[in-house]
Amino acid sequence: MRDERFQSVHDARSPGAEHVDIQDTIVVETSTSDRPAVEARAQREFEVVGIVEDSGSTMRYAVCYSQAADEFIVTDDVGTLLDDEDLAQEILDDFLAQTADSTEEEMG
Repeated sequence: MRDERFQSVHDARSPGAEHVDIQDTIVVETSTSDRPAVEARAQREFEVVGIVEDSGSTMRYAVCYSQAADEFIVTDDVGTLLDDEDLAQEILDDFLAQTADSTEEEMG
């Protein structure tokens, strides 16, 4: 998601929380124009659908999904979009693989 910036995190259960949690909403503001002089902005909401913890460190990441855009994003523990696209893709791939494995176990 190019030309985007973090806007806000809405935690419906505990305002002022220090980190994002499942079902929190992250609002991302995006630029909808290629011309800098035109301030066309759009907002998209993403719900935190998973928390991934790095076993080698204390890092936590939130995997967020927008049903309207049918798109995933990955943020750090406080809801800021990751700048490292390769790391974000790795975290998303791991999350989706774990989700698929869990679904298969429940069905089988």
